[in-house]
Amino acid sequence: MIWTGKLNGDGTRGAIPIYHGMRVNCETMQPTKPITVIGRKVDRKVGKDLLTNYADFYATTEVMTKAMDYEVFVRTTVEVVKEHIGEDTNVAHTEYSTKAEALMQTAPLDAAILYIMGWDIGSMRWNVTRFLDTSYSRYSAHEDTPHVMFLNLKRKLNKEIYKQNEKVFKKVEYVNGEMYPPSEWGYTVMVDGVEVKQYD
Repeated sequence: MIWTGKLNGDGTRGAIPIYHGMRVNCETMQPTKPITVIGRKVDRKVGKDLLTNYADFYATTEVMTKAMDYEVFVRTTVEVVKEHIGEDTNVAHTEYSTKAEALMQTAPLDAAILYIMGWDIGSMRWNVTRFLDTSYSRYSAHEDTPHVMFLNLKRKLNKEIYKQNEKVFKKVEYVNGEMYPPSEWGYTVMVDGVEVKQYD
């Protein structure tokens, strides 16, 4: 939770994170203690190096999903899930991911499908469950194309890889109300050199 507004007489906008136990000057509404906000940014070079092992997987899967229509993709997904997971599709996403990781080099499309199922991208878990129950394949109002699902998978998988490798991040500091952009990686708020608890 942050407060944004004009902080200085010159009209400069700023952002002040609201944290537990925060005290402000009632006349100026400025915090009584300096605040440092520490963000994380992905170092693109390090990130690119980290993703090297996924380059062939991404390239092959993208070509395959671009060539498939939705119905063929759903039917293929049903076959892949039956083969690698079984009839009960309601298993933890980690089980899907573990099997996907093992198939990435030998069966990239199967791996992508298992990741998509594990993270329920494009409502595929619901679609496959319904397909197994009724043998119809057009059921989701969502109906992303296979290629859109691949792009969403790629974003999700990259994010998971980054989260497991702290070295990919470089720290960026914003001080005393300096504006900072939204970030999916979150921010740490420091007051007197100690991290404080933020309100959600």
